[in-house]
Amino acid sequence: HYSTARDMALLTAECLTREELVTVLSTREVTIGSRTMTNHNKLLWNYEGCIGGKTGYTLLAGRTLITCAQREGQRLVAVTLNDGNDWADHTALLDYGFSSFPAETVIRAGETVVDLPVTGSLTRFVPVTAAETVRYPLCEGEELTARYDIPDTMAAPLVQGQKVGR
Repeated sequence: HYSTARDMALLTAECLTREELVTVLSTREVTIGSRTMTNHNKLLWNYEGCIGGKTGYTLLAGRTLITCAQREGQRLVAVTLNDGNDWADHTALLDYGFSSFPAETVIRAGETVVDLPVTGSLTRFVPVTAAETVRYPLCEGEELTARYDIPDTMAAPLVQGQKVGR
């Protein structure tokens, strides 16, 4: 099997959507019976916000290191393949990512997006609020334009918490 650093980053990002896998990746040490197993990812101990990753080695591929770190709700993944200085390079890559691409808040959970007209109701408008906080990484000088996919009007009855757009 062959893979790329990008493939490994995408696979890791998908794994990070599953909290049970995040728990496994971030476990520093576990004892099962009389055997204690220690995670070999040094950045779990030495990098602020590191939540794990995967170390590996094969003769053909050399050293592989995947690291994920989280700060202020933003998760970054660094991948190096056959890197002789991977621990230092991951620290530098993650530092660069957090400092150069800080996540900006687009909208906060509960914030009103629009007051939506409602037909067939005594209430003429209902507030449409964001179900969750949305953040997006931007580099210096970039501007973000948010676009909402919400109908122009809705017909009653509506139920509180009902999803009406994205």
